[in-house]
Amino acid sequence: MSIPTNETFGQARQGSVAAIIQILNERLADAGIRTRAVVDGGVLQVLCEAPSKEHLDQSTIVDRVRQILESISPQRISKVNINSRIVKEDQLLWLEEFNRDPDNALLWSEM
Repeated sequence: MSIPTNETFGQARQGSVAAIIQILNERLADAGIRTRAVVDGGVLQVLCEAPSKEHLDQSTIVDRVRQILESISPQRISKVNINSRIVKEDQLLWLEEFNRDPDNALLWSEM
């Protein structure tokens, strides 16, 4: 597990979504997971992607993301929704897809 620079960690603590993503990606890389995130309606929406279902065990991912975010304690973020799916590199508007068709777009989702 790599340790983020103090600057990145400080930015994440201030609520920078880009810095939060960087830290999540660094700490989840060993599990083959990449993350994306946006704030929508006051909720940090985190997308965890991996090449196969086996990498996306819900309880494991939720626990790890929770621990990482609790260590950061980002300001102005009190709710997080963690979503997962198989990697779709070409799709940037993932939150819109989830809102349109959550049953077919996600493996699982947990607030």
